[in-house]
Amino acid sequence: MEKNGHLKPVYLVNPELVVRYEGGATLRELEEIFDGSRSTIRRTLIKAGVAMRPRSVKGPRDQKREDHICRLFRDGMKYVDIGIIMGISKQRVYNIVSRNGLRRYKPRAQ
Repeated sequence: MEKNGHLKPVYLVNPELVVRYEGGATLRELEEIFDGSRSTIRRTLIKAGVAMRPRSVKGPRDQKREDHICRLFRDGMKYVDIGIIMGISKQRVYNIVSRNGLRRYKPRAQ
């Protein structure tokens, strides 16, 4: 276990971490349970020889939800207010509104 006169570190893995991951728990769930960062949890599982699942792929957009956001925007609501109602950030509201071809222009001073 020596390399260049130094002991190689031994990684101790909590068996419950492995069992929960192999049982279907997500890295995000394990991050909360074991109070560690997602990258540390992932690295620990890899060093323990656990086969990692592919990262999740975003599902299709919920067009009804986007239409509702755009309707609120057309009715004059602000990005931040729509975000509060919908439970998303104002930046996400802006992205959805822009993606659907809507813009809010400030009137120019004359």
